[in-house]
Amino acid sequence: MSLSHFRDLASNDETVRLKAAHSLLSELSSGNSEAIEYALNRLIRGLASGRESSRIGFSVALTEASLLAQLLNPVIIGDNIDFARVLDILKSRTHPEGSVAGQEERDHHFGRLFGLEALIKSSILFHQNSPLDQWVQVLDLIFELAKKKAWLREECGWIVYDALPTISASGTGSAHLQVTIDRLCANSLAKTPEGVAIWLYICRHDPKVVFPKSPWKCKDLLHQSNLTTLAKVLKEAPPIEGDTDAEDRTSGQKGSWSSKLHFSWNVVLSDLYEAEYVKTKTTSSFKDFWQCVVDDSLFSASASEERKLWGFLLFCKVIEEAPEYLISDLFSRNFLRCLINQLCNTERYLHRAAQKALRAIHARAEASPEMTYSMIAGLISGNGTPSFDQVTKTRTIEKLLNQADNTALTRVLQLYQNIIQYPSTDGLKSTEPRRQLLADQLVAVLRSGKSERSDGWIMSLLSMFARFGYFTVEEGESKPSPPISGTSQNMFRTRMSSCLAHLISSKNQNDDSWPFRALSAIRDYERQHMASVIELDGTIRDAKDSAMKRLDRIHKKMSTAKKGKKATLRAFELLYSLVILLLYNGDSDTLSILDELRICYDKVIRHKKTGTDGVDPTEVLIEILLSFISKPSVLLRKLAQQVFSAFAGNINADGLQLLLNVLESKESLAGQQELFDQEADDDGGSEDMSDVEEIEPDDTDNNDTGDDDDVVWEDIEDDTSGSDDMDNDGAARLNAALAAALGTRRTHVDMADEGSSTGDESDMNDEDMIALDDTLVKIFKERKRIAGKKRQKKDAKETIINFKTRVLDLLEIYAKFQHTNVLSLKLILPLLKLIRSTSSKQIGSRAAAVLKDYARACKGSDIPPPTDNVEDTWAQLRGIHEEAMKESSHAHSHACSQASLLVVKVLVGADRENVKGIVGVYAETWTQWLMSRKCRVQPSLFSDFVNWSTSASKQLQR
Repeated sequence: MSLSHFRDLASNDETVRLKAAHSLLSELSSGNSEAIEYALNRLIRGLASGRESSRIGFSVALTEASLLAQLLNPVIIGDNIDFARVLDILKSRTHPEGSVAGQEERDHHFGRLFGLEALIKSSILFHQNSPLDQWVQVLDLIFELAKKKAWLREECGWIVYDALPTISASGTGSAHLQVTIDRLCANSLAKTPEGVAIWLYICRHDPKVVFPKSPWKCKDLLHQSNLTTLAKVLKEAPPIEGDTDAEDRTSGQKGSWSSKLHFSWNVVLSDLYEAEYVKTKTTSSFKDFWQCVVDDSLFSASASEERKLWGFLLFCKVIEEAPEYLISDLFSRNFLRCLINQLCNTERYLHRAAQKALRAIHARAEASPEMTYSMIAGLISGNGTPSFDQVTKTRTIEKLLNQADNTALTRVLQLYQNIIQYPSTDGLKSTEPRRQLLADQLVAVLRSGKSERSDGWIMSLLSMFARFGYFTVEEGESKPSPPISGTSQNMFRTRMSSCLAHLISSKNQNDDSWPFRALSAIRDYERQHMASVIELDGTIRDAKDSAMKRLDRIHKKMSTAKKGKKATLRAFELLYSLVILLLYNGDSDTLSILDELRICYDKVIRHKKTGTDGVDPTEVLIEILLSFISKPSVLLRKLAQQVFSAFAGNINADGLQLLLNVLESKESLAGQQELFDQEADDDGGSEDMSDVEEIEPDDTDNNDTGDDDDVVWEDIEDDTSGSDDMDNDGAARLNAALAAALGTRRTHVDMADEGSSTGDESDMNDEDMIALDDTLVKIFKERKRIAGKKRQKKDAKETIINFKTRVLDLLEIYAKFQHTNVLSLKLILPLLKLIRSTSSKQIGSRAAAVLKDYARACKGSDIPPPTDNVEDTWAQLRGIHEEAMKESSHAHSHACSQASLLVVKVLVGADRENVKGIVGVYAETWTQWLMSRKCRVQPSLFSDFVNWSTSASKQLQR
């Protein structure tokens, strides 16, 4: 026999170990008894060695190479060795003699355990002819080791549990299983996690086995009567004084804590899942089990951090594998309390474990989107809180909503509606924020492009907002408690506007526009005679009813209209729907807009003559759109863009000039007063803010680049320096007056005058004090007036800049779709002047971008024709060059160069002979650049023209 085989069995290379095991078995097949006993001694002794992988290698030789099975089989290798001899060798070679070091003692215990495992895996114990006593001896050795060394107890239990399927499949299974239960109880290991796993397996797989009446109250360990004791066993709690089963559980206490879950949890959970499926009568429900064994045990307030970690690991395991109908049971009271507490603070001991639990939730939601409802319901209702994300500073609910499929979202919407109706809070002060939070989350779902949202779900959302925002339920089961306040009703109306602002610009739209659908939902509630929260007087109600009839006619015509006319009808449907919604919001200013809409509709659709035949309907429409975009509403801005896109081709020069006039207005208080026809003492008016967007948009539309939140107000610089100087002078005068009234010196008096200032330090009488009070009141009133005026100027400037931004949005649409229209050339000079004169960097950049996109769109033959009066086009070219002379900034110069080349293309496209005149205009500008210091043209104007000339010459010389 080659000794190299034993050396190779200790190799770290698995291939070498297996080869050595098979070679050794081949040599022993000759039946030499001395060689067999020598090999057996060496192999068993090697199990107790800590060298490299010797324990694994020698165990492989005994089991995987089937050495024990062949040694103990007299048919294969004579009758030279029996089970008793093998067991004696195992006990003698794995017994530490005398005083040995702790590591050596552990090696011997591990060696015995591996040897016993090799005997079990060799299958020699469960043959029909195998004496039952052999299995009893092995069990006693394993259980003795489990009791002697607590740190080996789980491994000992696993070896026995792992053998049970083999025993069940054998011919004498019941006898061996009966002995297993008997020896388990005899060694007081029934009330251990390992004992639970062994007991449950035998109970479920062999009804013939007779179980003792003790130590468990019921044969089914998962029976309700056993849950309290089972909780103590599985969390390995030490026995306390007075514990009736203390003796049984004392032998099961471990000497050290493990950060891994015990294998018995897998057995228990599998048994519970199966019992829930087949509804076993004696087994408690999963909910009861989780509440007693996990929530009230591992997550109790008095539980240690180590056991709470087990609880988190167990939650991650169950959330990963449990069927959907059990998911909601996992979000129990103590678990959620612990989860929230650990997530709130990164310094918490189990913060990372709590984060792992959240990742497990999201992983299951991603794999099974239909389960997201159960998870969301568990986190925000019942034991949870709707403000879970805010309390834990995570985005858990937001991510789950984005992972949900349409079926789950439908159930979530119903859940949110129930919570909004019955928020379960202590008072109105906490109710309103909770309702707003839920509404905001639903709007975020709508705006997100990650979740599946059917039209039916969107309509249900709008209907819910309409119900809570416009109507009250005063009786019946659906009456909210506490009642929805006026503040919350206004919030719901605003959230519906937020939804519509997103929907009207979405690409997926059917014949019925979303504003029309939202309005239909309001009308449905009216037909149900629900009490409206908006009181409309007779005039407004009549105007609303009249507009509603016209809207119904428009909607009816859309179903039969041709494609070209359908876009126009849709634009009118959008206008009427939104204006009527504004009426429902109590905005009486929209009455005049309805009259103007009627005029436009009669002229454009009905071709009806009215008393205003001299007025172009598109000009009226532009006025309406300007009134919309002047308000701080994302919905009205997007509505204006939609309608403008439909009518852009019909706009005349006067209508386009209305937009350009806004760009030319001053960015100051005077400009605001002139633009909005306000009196000089007007404080800006009180705007209807019911439709102001309150939620930061999660904009996913590629064509939506002009949201309110894009306006960077910090970039606005005050250009009213003269007014500020006047304010500073006024403030200085007020300070002087205050110093004089109080008899004090001014702060900037020369030190040389300090000695000459004597001052009257005598006490003042009552009349002097009264006079001083009156003087101080006047001074502070004046100070307040000056501060208010300064703020008024700043607000006016922000209003104008915001207004110009929205007008640029419309002009961008016009330049995109109407760049071949001759009227588009009128955009050039106003945009250049705006780039040069604006005090806002953002406005300048926005105007430059519109002009750049316009120039890019005009390529090849796709350019606007010259105006009917060609001289006007020449005048534009010269005007562009005059603009280029006034400003030396890179952005303005580049825009002038682009605009100049665009007009050059128009002129050359009209007549190639215009090249001479074009060169003359550039030559004149060049001369000014060379001769005049006031000319601020950048050289790029000429270099760009030269580059264009190089490419254009090939076309012109044909």
